Amino acid sequence: MLVPLIDRKVSIMEIKSSAEHEWVEGIQRQLQGSVFSAGCSNWYINEYGHNAASWPGYASTYWKESLIPRFGIFDKQGGSYLWFLRTLSRWVRTTSVKTYGLGLLVFVLGMWRNDRALRDVLQHAWREVSASVGKLALG
Repeated sequence: MLVPLIDRKVSIMEIKSSAEHEWVEGIQRQLQGSVFSAGCSNWYINEYGHNAASWPGYASTYWKESLIPRFGIFDKQGGSYLWFLRTLSRWVRTTSVKTYGLGLLVFVLGMWRNDRALRDVLQHAWREVSASVGKLALG
């Protein structure tokens, strides 16, 4: 969810208060009847009577909950009209050489399939390279 901020597609991104309220109330409903919400006063319970420190499930469910973003719950403002240039720059800087090689291979194979002249040129070049390597191996 940070990518729009990193690429400056938006300059401000806040969660909608209605979405936050709904999520917090859902957590509190799940905690009802548990030892963390037994009606006694403890350091988990804040001044509004909400348990602000406990998760009502397994740590793995918390991980899944925080891993998958929920689109549409954010108010977004501002940003640059040139955000796509920052995105392109980030892709170029963070993409591995292997990925570029794979992309080039897919491109060449696509061209190979559709262009008979290119296929002939590449086959000729392959024969030349193979012959040169064969001479080096024998010599």
